Amino acid sequence: ECIIRLPAVACALVATLTVARLAMLVAGGDARAGFLAAAMLSLTPAFQTAAQFLTPDVFAITCWLLAALGI
Repeated sequence: ECIIRLPAVACALVATLTVARLAMLVAGGDARAGFLAAAMLSLTPAFQTAAQFLTPDVFAITCWLLAALGI
């Protein structure tokens, strides 16, 4: 069961790090902005649900964030 849910957890981690990086870019390199943005995303109930269960939403969120970052 852990192996099946691992891709969702990995995508949630990538999404959280991408949000932190985007916030730092917008805030001019301020690490506090990146931390707060990552914390707010991680504490959102909808994101927690998508990250815990294997739904297509977490993959879509990750792809949209990476596209916003320009990767």
